[in-house]
Amino acid sequence: MQIIFNWFHKLIKPSENINFTRLLVFLGGTFAVYFSILVGLVAIWYSKNNNVDFHWFNDSLEWRFCDKFGHAYIAFTECRLAINLFNWCGVKNRNKYIYSFILAFTMQSSYEILDGMADNYGASGYDIIANATGCAMVIAQYLIFKKVLMNYQFNFSLTQYAQLRPNMLGNGFWERYFKDYNGQTYWFSFNLREL
Repeated sequence: MQIIFNWFHKLIKPSENINFTRLLVFLGGTFAVYFSILVGLVAIWYSKNNNVDFHWFNDSLEWRFCDKFGHAYIAFTECRLAINLFNWCGVKNRNKYIYSFILAFTMQSSYEILDGMADNYGASGYDIIANATGCAMVIAQYLIFKKVLMNYQFNFSLTQYAQLRPNMLGNGFWERYFKDYNGQTYWFSFNLREL
């Protein structure tokens, strides 16, 4: 058991110098997960839409900005994870913040291309701003405090509303998880002992 513990501890310990093997594993794994999520979203979210020419849509008055909190939350989470993984790969300087912002922002904002080609949606500039805001909230904390003091939290509960409008709010659990904003809750938490 001690051998397994030592191996695992060595595996998760951040590298002192840039470790290109870890970097390849991280980037390869990231693109594999990204591609899997993309295929899943096309199947769950976009399969019921007709493809049209790319277009923009001003959705600032819809969903009471709950979807923007979702965009910011996912970008925040992706950026924070990317910073930790770049650190694990041995990227020690401030470049890891730039790389993490670019990676998380690009991954999250690329879905706007799918929105822009779906007849029921459209690419949203406000979604892109929310993505940038989520990434910036993480990086600002690392630059100022050297760690994350304010965590972005999320919870989901099933609601009765999806049964009334399953095409809009989702049919199965995972569709409802992403589409039924009525069941989503976002909040910020602070560890007061860290301040």
